[in-house]
Amino acid sequence: MKAAFAGGSFDEFAKLDDKGLVVRQPAGRNGGTGALSTQSALRFEDLGDDAETTVSYRFDPAGTSSVMLSLCPAHAHHCGSEPGLTLYWRRTKDGAGALIWTWPSGAKKEARTAASLESVVIRLTRKGARVEAAGATLEGGVDALRPRATFEIGAMAVTPVEGEGADMALLSVDVAETHGAARRAQPAPGVEPLDVAPVFAGRDSGAWKPLAVSGGDFAAFARYAEGGLLVDVPKQRNWATTGLVSAAPVLRVAEESGRAPALARLTFDPTRSKSFAVVLTRAPTDDLWFKQVIWASYAAGPDGSGRLTASFCASPVRVWGLDVPPGWDGRLEIEAAAGFGLVRLAPGYALGGYLDCVTEGQSYHLNVVAHAPAEHAPASMLLRRVEIGRLTPDGMTAMDRLELVDDDAFDPRTFLDVAADRLGKAQGAPQ
Repeated sequence: MKAAFAGGSFDEFAKLDDKGLVVRQPAGRNGGTGALSTQSALRFEDLGDDAETTVSYRFDPAGTSSVMLSLCPAHAHHCGSEPGLTLYWRRTKDGAGALIWTWPSGAKKEARTAASLESVVIRLTRKGARVEAAGATLEGGVDALRPRATFEIGAMAVTPVEGEGADMALLSVDVAETHGAARRAQPAPGVEPLDVAPVFAGRDSGAWKPLAVSGGDFAAFARYAEGGLLVDVPKQRNWATTGLVSAAPVLRVAEESGRAPALARLTFDPTRSKSFAVVLTRAPTDDLWFKQVIWASYAAGPDGSGRLTASFCASPVRVWGLDVPPGWDGRLEIEAAAGFGLVRLAPGYALGGYLDCVTEGQSYHLNVVAHAPAEHAPASMLLRRVEIGRLTPDGMTAMDRLELVDDDAFDPRTFLDVAADRLGKAQGAPQ
């Protein structure tokens, strides 16, 4: 997509053809001009020890004088305030070049480079990033780089000094991914996973209240049948939003949420659920989109494929989409932690991103509604089950589990047994 900020203008200064993207931003115009990818250009998997993603930018050095490159956890034209990766390269007046890596905190790293820029190569692993450009190398951390995070790729000509011009001749951007061996996260041997308990089992109960807004009508279009809540809203009903909201907050983001995120696991009938949304909110509301903490929606296509959409914190720059092939089995999961959220369709299609509107210790309402994929389109779902709990960390020990369970589930006797076992093992270890 076209991108520009603070005086830049794609239509005035940029030209895109089969040879690449050329930007000639004249003196007197500040800011930047370039392009930003759309819809989930980078989707990291589990970030295992042997996983690596490489993003390679290639330039015509004769047409490149000053650029800003970004791997951004948001659709932001300028990613400098987001916890992704933002780089600058510019030709300097002393006949060399400068590579600069900046962080939202104001921290930065710099390296002197050659005077011409042919390529920038960024290698990302679970440990962070390594950047190679014009004979220089920088290494550092990327705060938003998490398993299954979603990033966009940006490239812009950017003014090096106020009032000066900036040129960029971008020939290509390539992405190479090496995925580690797939493995299921599981606790240590002999340790039970963290509890995940049902809060909706397909029957009417006082724990859930009808919700109907934006053209929805619970009495007309919803009923308990076929082992769940069946909603079928015809076309010409605005956004057709009809379903349930939890009567009380049900999803609690506890301490240590980075280790064990809050988990909502929902089961739908995949053949009867053509268009729906699952939304976390701080309170019941008629305005789900603008009051969302996490929004996850699914819309089925005519051939059995579908489209997963995730949105965080009601932010227009944190919305992602993913095309899903046929074969969805009806499960959808939401993970919520301070700083990171995730939406996943089984068997493995996920969108994750930076989540700055969630607070540890806070509990959230869950809304599950049939919702039209386009205004006045029909919407339907058959919701069978909702379960709530925490995601079990990979390799979780017995002591880890005691640290992560809720206070009312803590068993002092179990704690003493585990502590005694650990002490015995420590005393019996070779000195």
